[in-house]
Amino acid sequence: MDHSAKAYPILSRIRGLRRCYAMLSSLQKYDKSEVAKQRLKIINFFDEYGEKATYEAFGSDRKVISRWKQRLAQSNNQLQSLSA
Repeated sequence: MDHSAKAYPILSRIRGLRRCYAMLSSLQKYDKSEVAKQRLKIINFFDEYGEKATYEAFGSDRKVISRWKQRLAQSNNQLQSLSA
């Protein structure tokens, strides 16, 4: 039995995991600076339109965006902090 077959019963119960995988795979086609720019765009959209619209448009929820905002604030608003 391979590892993915063993992990499936556990991972299949995690809420929002498929959405997370979809978001991650969509970000893999960008380099780090483009990822940071996209995340900043999502943060700005969130600030303007709110949680529900951001989730529908980008698939990013409030918790993830809050982490990005915190990381940005801790780095004195340096864009490169969002690429990690």
